[in-house]
Amino acid sequence: DEVFPNLKPAPVCLDIGANIGNHACYFDKHFDRVIAFEPNPVVHGLLAVNALGTGIERHQLGLSDRPGRLWFRQDRVNLGASLIVDATDEADFDIPVQTLDGFISEAGIDRVDFVKIDVEGHEAHVLRGARKTLQTHQPILATEGLFRTNPQLGVEVEGILRDAGYTHFYALAPKHPVADYLGARGWRLTSGVLAVLLPEEVKRARKLVQVDTVRDQNHALFIAATRPLIS
Repeated sequence: DEVFPNLKPAPVCLDIGANIGNHACYFDKHFDRVIAFEPNPVVHGLLAVNALGTGIERHQLGLSDRPGRLWFRQDRVNLGASLIVDATDEADFDIPVQTLDGFISEAGIDRVDFVKIDVEGHEAHVLRGARKTLQTHQPILATEGLFRTNPQLGVEVEGILRDAGYTHFYALAPKHPVADYLGARGWRLTSGVLAVLLPEEVKRARKLVQVDTVRDQNHALFIAATRPLIS
C-alpha cells in the first residue's frame, strides 16, 4: 500500500508468476489493468477460477530471456514452488516462454507501471528479457529473491536493475505479531489513534525500509524503483 500512491492514474500491472491469483486479485482492486502470467497448466486453471468476475487478463505463458519452450518441474506438495529446470530428467513437462519485451511489443501495450515477479529462481532470465521494458517504462518492481541462498543470482539481478536505471531499493521491515494482527484486519499503523498509541517497533513493522543493496539477503518480495518511493 505504501507503493501504490506513487503510481500515475490508470496504472497497468504485470503479475509474472501469478500462481493461483492471490496477488492478482488484490492488484485488480488497485489497477485499471492487470495482466497475469502463469505457465503451469494446473495452476493456471485455478487462477482462471479465482479470476472470475475480475478484469484480470490471463496468459498461460512463462517469461524468460528468449522465446521458445523450457522444462518445468511441478512440486506436487506445494504448487507455488514449481519451477523451470535445466535437465529433462528433472522435469515433468515443458512450457512455452516469451520475453517480456517481445510480449509487450506484440500485444501493443503502451505503458507498464508496476511489475511483480515470483518465478522461483528464474528472476535474472525474466529481467534479461525485459531490458527494453524496464528502460522505457521504468515500472516499480516487486521481486522475489533468495539471494542469501544464491549470492550470484543477487549480484546479477541487482546489476541488471542498476544498468536499467534502478537506484532505489526497499525491503520489508521485520514482522511483528501485533503489526501482523492489526494489518491483516485493515488497520493503518501510522495514522490516527494507532500512530499515537503504538510503540515504534510495532509501527515500523510491515513497512518498507530503504536499503543500499538487496543482493545479500533473502526477500519474499523486495521493491526496486528508479525514483524515491518513501521520504
